[in-house]
Amino acid sequence: MHEQNINYFSYLLRVWKDSVDGEWHASLQDVVSGECHHYPTLYELYVNLWDLTNENVNHPERSPFEPFRQQYAKKLE
Repeated sequence: MHEQNINYFSYLLRVWKDSVDGEWHASLQDVVSGECHHYPTLYELYVNLWDLTNENVNHPERSPFEPFRQQYAKKLE
């Protein structure tokens, strides 16, 4: 298993709408592991990215190996 550097993240971002008047959705796919997370709204994506890059990266409740907060993202199988 590769140790993850918490100072660098690389993701493939996908953004789409289901309809012309629909809400934007997003997914982030880790380019190394292939793990993909779905965000039903852009707000949830923004919150997760903020948490991921917040200056308090050494917070004891944050694991560098689990950058996604499950209340904001749904892991795609």
